[in-house]
Amino acid sequence: MKKADKKLIIVLAAVGVIALAAVLLCSQKGTRVVITQDKKQLFSGSLYYNQTIELGTNVVEIKNGSVDVVSATCKNKVCVNHKKITKKGEQIVCLPNKIIITVK
Repeated sequence: MKKADKKLIIVLAAVGVIALAAVLLCSQKGTRVVITQDKKQLFSGSLYYNQTIELGTNVVEIKNGSVDVVSATCKNKVCVNHKKITKKGEQIVCLPNKIIITVK
């Protein structure tokens, strides 16, 4: 085995370790939900306390460790059609109503 081959193996192993660490960090379950509108925090609470939050323009449901927008007044309903979120860093955004829902 040549010296260049050994270097290549070391680099590939390092890239693999970094990729694995990134996947593990991104797949962690969240514990809290934070809802902001126009950069103002409207709600912060447990992801594991089932409740429905009415924001006036949107209705958000926290149930069994996931967050979902069940209704919204916006025309395109992208936030309503978004899948439920459960992992740290995931977000649902309603641009017309300026609402951001984040799992932390």
